[in-house]
Amino acid sequence: MRFAKSILFCSLSIFTHIVEASPREIKLFSTDTWSQISQIKTQAQVTIFTATDCQHCPAVIEYLSDYKKKNKNLGIRLNIVVMDGLSNEDYLLSAPYYLLADNLYAFNGSSAKIRYAVNPAWRGMTPYVVIHPVGKAPVYVYGKPDAKQLRLMN
Repeated sequence: MRFAKSILFCSLSIFTHIVEASPREIKLFSTDTWSQISQIKTQAQVTIFTATDCQHCPAVIEYLSDYKKKNKNLGIRLNIVVMDGLSNEDYLLSAPYYLLADNLYAFNGSSAKIRYAVNPAWRGMTPYVVIHPVGKAPVYVYGKPDAKQLRLMN
């Protein structure tokens, strides 16, 4: 019985954390949205570009969410941008890894123009991570950022 209670408590704790941090809506992401995110210079951010069929993206999202939790003092904002999200709204608001976002976005507009606005060298591969450290230039990473790259937010 004690084991069952501890499992139930852990499950409720995880569920409560996800519900508290969950985005309530999917925001539209355009070149203007990127410009606004890029201009925020007072808060460290991580923006993850993903797609619903990306096999590696959930692990990267969870890794960055864990980093954010372990470094609460940094006040990192986690933005997730789903490139094919407009046709998958119900899925986005129910998939556990998307619920880890502070802001959940879906591409709205020309994918090529949006990718070019983010980084002209980006060809659409995911996961694509942009680290926005306070007072420093953004860092662009294909896949999972390493510890050195994440320390730039300190």
